[in-house]
Amino acid sequence: MKKLQLAFFLVVILTSCVKDDYSLEATKMTYSPEVAAPLLNASIEVSQIISELDSSLLTENGDKLLEFRFSNDVYSLALSEFINIPNDTIEFKFQTEVINETVVSSLGLTSGEKLNKIELKSGDLIIKVDYGLEEAAKIYIELPYARLDGGDGSIFKDSIPIGPGPTSLNKTLDLTGYTFDLTRGGLDQNSFEAKITSKSESSGSTVNFDTSNSVTAQVIMSEIEPLFIEGYFGSQPLNIASETFDFDLGEAEIFEKISFADPTITLGFHSTFGIPMEISSLDLSMKRENDSSSLNSTSVFPFKIAGSNSRGKSESSELVIGGSTNISELINIWPNEVTTSFSGVINPEGETDKNFALDTSKVDVTLDLSIPVYGTVTNFNISDTIKIDSSMSQIFEFVKRASLRTNVDNGLPLEGMVKFYIADENYVVLDSLECSDGNNVLIDAAVVNSGSGEVITNGLRQADLVADEDDVNLLKIVGNHLILSARLSTANDGNPVKIYSNYSIEIKMGILAKVFYESP
Repeated sequence: MKKLQLAFFLVVILTSCVKDDYSLEATKMTYSPEVAAPLLNASIEVSQIISELDSSLLTENGDKLLEFRFSNDVYSLALSEFINIPNDTIEFKFQTEVINETVVSSLGLTSGEKLNKIELKSGDLIIKVDYGLEEAAKIYIELPYARLDGGDGSIFKDSIPIGPGPTSLNKTLDLTGYTFDLTRGGLDQNSFEAKITSKSESSGSTVNFDTSNSVTAQVIMSEIEPLFIEGYFGSQPLNIASETFDFDLGEAEIFEKISFADPTITLGFHSTFGIPMEISSLDLSMKRENDSSSLNSTSVFPFKIAGSNSRGKSESSELVIGGSTNISELINIWPNEVTTSFSGVINPEGETDKNFALDTSKVDVTLDLSIPVYGTVTNFNISDTIKIDSSMSQIFEFVKRASLRTNVDNGLPLEGMVKFYIADENYVVLDSLECSDGNNVLIDAAVVNSGSGEVITNGLRQADLVADEDDVNLLKIVGNHLILSARLSTANDGNPVKIYSNYSIEIKMGILAKVFYESP
């Protein structure tokens, strides 16, 4: 895993810049007075550092403030969550010697629904007749409150020949594209009406009539698939079961060390239902390994979800969970697992609006996380090691002692305590390069406005790292190692700071060395 490359400020200087820009050769050797040479003059913006991190979720907002952004689809609720139209229990029964009856059948809904219209995507009307008369007949079926969409608007009518009996008939008729007025012209709700009649067709022959002869008819609406439903769907509870999903914010160690001050979670409800809803409670917990926390969000509930106001149009509502809750506590776990569930109700105001739904209607619930890089960093440790090879060893071949001077103009609200160690091939520390003033803070933090967390004055620091003759001799040994150890923290008296992508740090470094030189 990559680390935030503060090391490139100093390690790369030693392994690259010095090698490329400064070399000493001699044939006749004597000591020189101390000589100076520039090694590095570089300016680096935070935006360049971002590319070194293992997180594709880090971006910048319109103000150039760095942010983590994460989005995930949490739930998708279909029509069946709110209303269930029976598809094989709508039945009309007739029993008479001469068929001429009208029968009403209810949908059998039990949650206070008052539906007034249903358009069918598909459906069957099944006619079953046991016919005991010895005269042929024609049976007529009529659905007086069902009209065909896209046609001439005529009601559903059909006829079926039968007889002479005793005989049975089983016929299926197609209801696709029909719209039903479930109020039966304003008389009812949730109801279908069917009318069945018959007309004898004389054969010209004498037939016997017996009072035991009868006709039994059964009409069944089956395989009903709604395309569109309109009416009042009732004030029903809305309970969304608990679900756990991955929540991967990446593995950038420095951001796991930040205590974030102002994260927000936005729950987006995107509804194509014409049904207002209300969420009364949210169970939200976040976890990383053995560390977990649960949201206290009573301050943001109840929350109303707007229903669509036009057929097929989506309406969005956003529930923002931020500073009035303990969301910072959850985010600062740096979670990789989230569990959520909801409780609420549809039509919270009662029967005030006409509801509607298409067969494709749904409520998509999305979770969007925004974490501004606004907070505090405490003792984030970075280390890097370079092996002294022959090319680096040659740099110090003619050096007796040296001092590396750094001038850092820091626009970041981070300070860095930096130490350089010289270790042998087994990484056993042999010595260290110390600052001449004893202060190992090579990078002073910029001064920050304690209220806004924004930089108001850059931090300036000049320091000299001293390599005495013993250090130089160790740096000449191929196979030894130079180890950088840095510890980053925010200053600002413990108050949160903000990191913007255009913040930069400028580093200048030079070498002052006593070297061997060629005698004239």
